[in-house]
Amino acid sequence: MKLFFRYFSLFNLFTLFFIKAILCAEVDNFRGRFNYIPDMATIINKKTISFFKEAIKDLNQSSHQCNPKKLYKRMRKDFRNHLTGKFNQWVLKSKDIKIIYTHPSKSIYKYWRSFESFPLKALSPLVFKKPYGILTGYLKVGPVLLGTDKFEHFLGTGFNYFKSYFINKKSIQETVQIGWNDEVGLLGGLSIGVMSFGDLAAEFNGMFFWNDILRFHDSNPKDKKNHDFLAHKKNGPYIICKNNKWHLNQFKTFNWTNYIDDSFDEAINCSLFKNKKMALKIKKSLKEMEKDGNNYKCPISKKRLQELKIKYGKYSPFILNLRGHGTITPKIKKTKWKKMILKD
Repeated sequence: MKLFFRYFSLFNLFTLFFIKAILCAEVDNFRGRFNYIPDMATIINKKTISFFKEAIKDLNQSSHQCNPKKLYKRMRKDFRNHLTGKFNQWVLKSKDIKIIYTHPSKSIYKYWRSFESFPLKALSPLVFKKPYGILTGYLKVGPVLLGTDKFEHFLGTGFNYFKSYFINKKSIQETVQIGWNDEVGLLGGLSIGVMSFGDLAAEFNGMFFWNDILRFHDSNPKDKKNHDFLAHKKNGPYIICKNNKWHLNQFKTFNWTNYIDDSFDEAINCSLFKNKKMALKIKKSLKEMEKDGNNYKCPISKKRLQELKIKYGKYSPFILNLRGHGTITPKIKKTKWKKMILKD
């Protein structure tokens, strides 16, 4: 019986790892970035607003007394992840959206072995360009190049950040630990081999999107200095209540560029990798790409990275990697932000 439970536990552990591996996604934000890429901001803004209108119409067909929980539950059907979110699926499947894909065999991860990253090496070629693909493509929104996986982090984990910080009133340190644990754990370094600071940046900004829908849960940080990002990151509300009915706020137009910036771009906000050998293989791939005359060393633009540091101020360590490509050290794995005191 003990042997049965031991094998059963191992089976459950393997199943969990496999599911997490499938849910992982990574992007090559380097290859093709110096070619002309059309801006998709206008198209996705228009589609996002149409999803807002659809949710409002559905909810207003019955009495809801402007219950915010019902609104958020309905909107989560559209804005979530690539498996269930209608908006996420539209981005991946729409013929109107220009996505830059790189085949795994030509990507910056091409020198990795299957034992180093099973999802990227063994699974990604099988699901290339699929909505559930592991090596995702990237697109341009405003001036920013971001992986399609960033919408999932922004809308999915970003909602968990929103609940933690704005609704449950946990500290920002406790809140960002959610994504940090994912990135050094089974959704990042332990499975796919990548700790993406671009993902962390998307999740951090995603909580403001969810709060801006209604603006019912504004934060009130003790530090109200002009430079405090949390105190002044406010847009919306995009949806308002009138006569117990939801309405689109005509005076606050949604725009993705209010949330997306260069911190989402993994060629500027560099990732870390499982070990030194894997990091060196990435650098080797990037060096080979420089034969076209462009610089591919991460960060591609130190100037834009420094601008991000100024923008996010004391919150930068949560979402920015200022040191370029490297390895996920034991110290990084063990980081507990709750114990950290934020300094300006």
